[in-house]
Amino acid sequence: MKKTSLALLLCTLIAGLGYTQNISGPQSGTLGPGTYIVVGDISVPASQTLTIVPGTSFLHNGAWRWDISGTLNAEGTESDSIYFIRQNPTAANRWKSIRFQSGASSASTLDYCVIDNCNIPSGSSYNDKGGGIYSNGVSITVTNSRISNCDAYWDGGGI
Repeated sequence: MKKTSLALLLCTLIAGLGYTQNISGPQSGTLGPGTYIVVGDISVPASQTLTIVPGTSFLHNGAWRWDISGTLNAEGTESDSIYFIRQNPTAANRWKSIRFQSGASSASTLDYCVIDNCNIPSGSSYNDKGGGIYSNGVSITVTNSRISNCDAYWDGGGI
């Protein structure tokens, strides 16, 4: 717990020093290492792959979601995780999860990732489920990861 808290504090301090880049919209290729401020929804289009390397942090500043229609490979290490967290500890900065859409690649992996403080409020049935990770019939691999402080209006606060 102390190791994770220290890492979150360091991410916040780095973000405060300006060593960040804003990110939103369609993504593919390789991201990281570094700190990204998520300023809008992120997507991985069909037939595209996004690879996230160890030492990468995504700080969400609003209710943004990740829509995966292609392949997402976020593979950290035991000593260098990948963080999907909120930028500031306020309710307004809770984000809306990583969502694997029908037809997304089953080759997607999340390993040594921290997914924290997601919230799916009431609304349409699509948006009511899967607080941390939502999979619409896609078999993905999640290992060595922590999904915490996530909730959804209907089903699957964590997954």
